[in-house]
Amino acid sequence: MSPCMAETAGNRLSGEEKGAPWRPGQAEREGSAGRDRPVVLVVDDEESMRDSCTQVLEREGFEVIAVCDARRALDVMGRRRPDVLIVDLKMPGMSGEEFLRRATEQDPDIISVAITGYANLSSAVEAMKAGAYEFL
Repeated sequence: MSPCMAETAGNRLSGEEKGAPWRPGQAEREGSAGRDRPVVLVVDDEESMRDSCTQVLEREGFEVIAVCDARRALDVMGRRRPDVLIVDLKMPGMSGEEFLRRATEQDPDIISVAITGYANLSSAVEAMKAGAYEFL
């Protein structure tokens, strides 16, 4: 496994999905019995951001898969179906905007949050056009 892919005990990538995907409000509609934790895919080239996101999200009960680039994230999406994406917009190789476009094509219902340390109005607009639900 690549050194930039973080694995926690609960998210070994077996190539098989663990049960039906969770969506916001699903517990109210269908009941939560037998559902696994929601899966968040964090895509950021900065290790400190991946680690911080992982710690916070796991503490809140999410299963987290963290990768350092968009190509690895697309590979993960081919094997697992995350419920939420947290994506850095400025990464080497494939940009966050391009990844969001491809991820949304693969799963039109995916919830995506774009993050960046270089925020401006045009990057926010581009992220939303690419499929981001929220911009931080």
